[in-house]
Parts: sequence; structure tokens; C-alpha cells
Amino acid sequence: MRWYGLSEGATGAGVMCGLPLPPVLARGGLVLEVALAGGGPGPATLLHHARASGWAGGLRLALRGDGALLLRHSQGDRESTLVLPGAVGAGAERLRIAYGWDAPAGRARLRAEGLGAAGASPQGGAGAARETTGVAPLPLLAEDAAAIVAAAGGAERHPGTLWLGLADALPDPGRPAGIDALTAVLTPGGLRPAGTLRAGEMVLTAAGPAPLTAVTRAEVPMLGALAPVRLRGPFFGLAADLVLAPGQRLALAGAEAEYLFGAEEVLVEARHLADGQRGLRDRRPATIAIVRLGLARPGMILASGLALEAAAPGPAPLPVLRPHEAVALLAMREPGRQRRAG
Repeated sequence: MRWYGLSEGATGAGVMCGLPLPPVLARGGLVLEVALAGGGPGPATLLHHARASGWAGGLRLALRGDGALLLRHSQGDRESTLVLPGAVGAGAERLRIAYGWDAPAGRARLRAEGLGAAGASPQGGAGAARETTGVAPLPLLAEDAAAIVAAAGGAERHPGTLWLGLADALPDPGRPAGIDALTAVLTPGGLRPAGTLRAGEMVLTAAGPAPLTAVTRAEVPMLGALAPVRLRGPFFGLAADLVLAPGQRLALAGAEAEYLFGAEEVLVEARHLADGQRGLRDRRPATIAIVRLGLARPGMILASGLALEAAAPGPAPLPVLRPHEAVALLAMREPGRQRRAG
């Protein structure tokens, strides 16, 4: 998937991402992250766009007092409405909302995910997304799309808006996993940039050579809870900085892991290592190319001197730490100790 445009805050400071807007967006995805005042459900308009001239129409996204999410899209005398009950629970502080539509196929989806106060800990049941589907969505006109991204031309946002993005498809829920396309991956023939690998090629894993079963690529915004994490060298034994998607898990080893969790090695999501010193949320370009490498069975791919979990069916190859466990390990752990490649 690719992004037409991204913008931050309630005023819409942002950038169009290079994917040109067609006159009519027959299909696409709209994503909004918002901080909710008061931490809980309540009537609030999250996004409202009313066309200022020409053909009447608009788009409205709002929270109802019962915590339901309402999306209404109109063009002339036509209207498409989706309602997602229970989208926001008590105590929710930060929410990511995604609306996807495919007008030719007659399908629409509306999803809400609780992200917690800082996008690091989910709200309500392990962060599972709530979603509803609908039929007969309307396409989005280019002039409306541009106004929504820029918060201009009659478009307004909730004051707690963190960022908004418009893409050519609906992003997957949760936090993405994967590695920067430029990451050096160890293969039997030497180091290869992750972005040059193809399914069927061999890579080196902690258990030996293995063929890649899948290589997926995504353009990920450098914003909000989706922003990748830059692990800084020389921490974690890195010779240079390494950029990982926030949901990418890597192996950490040492006496601290064994003392705290009874395991020589554990898996930690990159987002839990963003302590402001050893790991930073990377927000410099608008988007970044992220690559997800897949194996036939659970395993650890060796890249940039670290062991990184591959996408694979089945249970994780090592114990996975919860957020508070990762914080405890990072606090005890001396910089530079992890499973090394080779």
C-alpha cells in the first residue's frame, strides 16, 4: 500500500506523499489517531468535511455518547453510513480509527483500536481492534481528499488529532512488524539489503540456512504509534543505527533475562526499547519502506548483528515479553548485550 498524504495535528500541517490523487478515489483507506480529552467515551466530532461549493457533499466521523463510532459520507442525495458500537471504552486515552472503502466491490470497513496514553499499551482486551463492515460505500472525490488531508476547504478536526493519513488501501490493524528495506540481512552469499530479497532466496537464521517463503513490503508513516524505532549504535552491540517497525521483535540475551524470566533469551518488541536514549521513535521522512521476511516455521533471521523474528506460522521461537517486563529488562540490562549474528 502507498500513501497519498499525511498531516499532523488539528491544523493539518503535513505533506502529500508523492502518490498522485486520481480524480475519484474508488477505493482507499483513511487513518486517524486522536487523543481523547477526559480519557473515555463522549460525544465528539473527530473529523468533519463539508464541500464549500459545487455539488453538495461531505464526510463526518464522530463519537457518540455511548462510545459508538459513526461515519457518514454523502454526495448529493446519496449517503453511506457505518456505525461501530463500543468503539471506545471507559479510560481510553488514545484511539486509532481506520476507514476503508472499495466502491466497485461494494465493501466498506470501519475499525477502532485503543492505543493508550502514549501509543505503547493497548486499551481494552489486549488491544484487539473492533471492526464493522458495510456495503455500497461512496467513492471519495480528489478535491475532498486533498481538503481532508490538509484540514482545509471546510475540513475540521478534533483538537486532539495527532495525525491523519490517506492511503490507497486500508492498513492492517496493530503495530507493523518488519525492518527497514536498507537493513543488511545475512545470507549464504553475504550481506544483502532486505529490500532486494525475494521469496525462495536463502537467508541465514539462528538455526542455519533457510529459504524465504514470503517477502512483503509496505510504506509505513513515520507518525504516531506506527512510527518505526531507531535503535542507536553502539547500544545493543550495533555498529550503526538500525530502524525497525514498532512491532518487530528481536532477541535479547544475558544474565538479566535469565534472572527475571528464567530464559537465556527473550523476544522484545522494538517499541519497548524506545527509551529516548538507546532507542528513538524515528519521524524524519514522511514514510519509510518496511520489509517483512517470512519463513516456513518460526525462526530468527540474522541482520545487522541482531537476531530478528521472522514472520511464520506457529508459536514464537522464544518467550515474548509484555510491555512492563520489557521495561524491567531494559532497566537492568547493560547496553550492548544481545544475540549476535554469527
